[in-house]
Amino acid sequence: MTERIRRRRTAFFCLIASTTMTLAAFVALVVLAALSLINFGYAAIAFIAAALQFVALSFTLSSLTNLYPLNKVDGGTFVGIRSKYLVGKTIALDIYCDERGIWRLDDKFYFDLKGYIFPKIYICSYFIRNLHYPIINGDKMRLSKLFKSQKTKNIDSLKITFHRRGRVKQCFVVRGGRTKTFPLRGELIRSAFMYDVFGRYDMQLVRHTRIDEDIYNHIKSR
Repeated sequence: MTERIRRRRTAFFCLIASTTMTLAAFVALVVLAALSLINFGYAAIAFIAAALQFVALSFTLSSLTNLYPLNKVDGGTFVGIRSKYLVGKTIALDIYCDERGIWRLDDKFYFDLKGYIFPKIYICSYFIRNLHYPIINGDKMRLSKLFKSQKTKNIDSLKITFHRRGRVKQCFVVRGGRTKTFPLRGELIRSAFMYDVFGRYDMQLVRHTRIDEDIYNHIKSR
């Protein structure tokens, strides 16, 4: 784990702790204000502080996410995964984590996620965004659709079973012919665009622009 990753992990956990305490203070102040023991203005200040901390937390998570995976995973990687593993309408994958924090489909296809906080969600978001690219490009959707659930054309179900230290967790990437992009998965996909405020891709989120994994990696590495 690099020093940069350690710093961002530490910042993330510190922000979680401080945001939790601020939210607890906000709830306590609301109760006191409701009992007319203090002015509601104090609760408003706590709410604003919590909102600012939440924004900082989101940016910190994005900055950490953009450092991963630690190995090279480019546009050709998913082409290989698709041709070997994504065959048929109903797909089940098994991914195993070794003691070094590396999650493997096999010896060729793997994700080095040492030190990452949400490795299983990251891997699910990786599959989702790569399934979304041809949909976004083919239907000429606006770029913001990349972060949202889409109807798939060739896959009815894609389930990933994660194995780590004797524990098993099953996650659906596609179910009922739609990708499953709940908020945190979408947030991880969005991470690449978080630092482009007022930039080219930020402006294009509301209109169509071509996107693929190589373009995505270029955006997040700038």
